[in-house]
Amino acid sequence: MKNAAHGIGMRSRRARLTALASFTLALSLGMATPATATQATTERATVSSSPDPGSEDCGKDPKRGCKQQVDVGASVFRNAQAQLIPSGTPTQILFDQALYDTDAMFDPVNSTLVVNTPGRYLLNANISWGKLVPGVNDFYSIFLQVNGSNIAFNEQVATAAFATQAVTTVLELEEGDVISLMALQNTDNDAVSGTVFGNNFDPLAPVLQAELLEPGDPA
Repeated sequence: MKNAAHGIGMRSRRARLTALASFTLALSLGMATPATATQATTERATVSSSPDPGSEDCGKDPKRGCKQQVDVGASVFRNAQAQLIPSGTPTQILFDQALYDTDAMFDPVNSTLVVNTPGRYLLNANISWGKLVPGVNDFYSIFLQVNGSNIAFNEQVATAAFATQAVTTVLELEEGDVISLMALQNTDNDAVSGTVFGNNFDPLAPVLQAELLEPGDPA
């Protein structure tokens, strides 16, 4: 297995981000239960940042500093029928609904997330494969892309007709950056990305998430 996924835990966000990263690993190995998946998909973190001393949010004493709550993130999913993924053809995963979107990131026309607030982001995505036909040297992969370039991937050998696959990474993003998810398989058969829901009809796959961990420095 080739896996360019990464995890991170930071201060007050450590518990939730660890749960999200643990779910990603379990999903890649096919061990995630619906309950675990639901918790990891729906839990969100609130990030604290420290603005410049003396700003209007810092109170009367600029030496004390202050904490400003930043709530930036989005999670989108597909509610339509399974999406066809032809063999040997890189295919963008399509999304049509948002579970949440606090920063107007979701572009439903292009099935992407567009960054409006620069900073360090946790990106997480997963799909549920179906109709794979295992063979010698056959594989299936998913790729996180930013502005059309691959920035993280997960590639696995095809050994069964059905599989779950996830990828995650942390990176700095600028305003206007476009996040998308691609899939590729070479089993010589038209596979599908299935639509999966868990407890309380929470979306499990396909899902694309972006969570701001730390705002970028102001220009």
